[in-house]
Amino acid sequence: MLIEIPVNDSVKPICQPYRRVPIPLEEKVELKIKELLKKDIIEEVHGPSSWVSPIFPILKEDGSLRLCVDMRRANAAIKRENHPLPTMDQLLPKIRNAKLFSKLDIKDAFHHIVLHPDSRFITTFITNKGLFRYKRMMFGITCAPEIFQKTLERILLGCEGVINFIDDILIYGKDLKEHDNRLNKVLQVLEQYNVVLRPEKCVYIES
Repeated sequence: MLIEIPVNDSVKPICQPYRRVPIPLEEKVELKIKELLKKDIIEEVHGPSSWVSPIFPILKEDGSLRLCVDMRRANAAIKRENHPLPTMDQLLPKIRNAKLFSKLDIKDAFHHIVLHPDSRFITTFITNKGLFRYKRMMFGITCAPEIFQKTLERILLGCEGVINFIDDILIYGKDLKEHDNRLNKVLQVLEQYNVVLRPEKCVYIES
């Protein structure tokens, strides 16, 4: 899944300075950078960059670290997709006659989308180890939910009895046979596109 981020060239680029990270988190940030590099989610930037954003690390309850990029200034230059997210009023009529449901959760959903090389510059961020940028869609880009919603809708276009809200996929059917046929079809399509699920958050065959 390769996409381009539409950027308004009339917006003047901003190169923001390094924002100091709390000393207790410095080592965790460095480890997270190494992890993202190893997973091929980010890459080093060699030379100057027109857009540079600072990072702000968030320590999660389990002690792990989420590396966030403050994209507020860069988002001002990103054009929105304006692809609508589904509402409950749209979803409820579709599942009115359904008896069985399964819910799939996509692991690191945005990272499934590869950024076109020409679009990566807008994601450049600064750390105490230098500049890096994302090779895959990242949390914090203003158009990320819309792009992911549209992309997943297209992937699931040939599947019946399925709706998605960003990274949550709901499969439904009026009986076990219909439900299972639809679920198997969705799983086949997701495997075809190398979409990885988060097993601990998936729920199967609920009424």
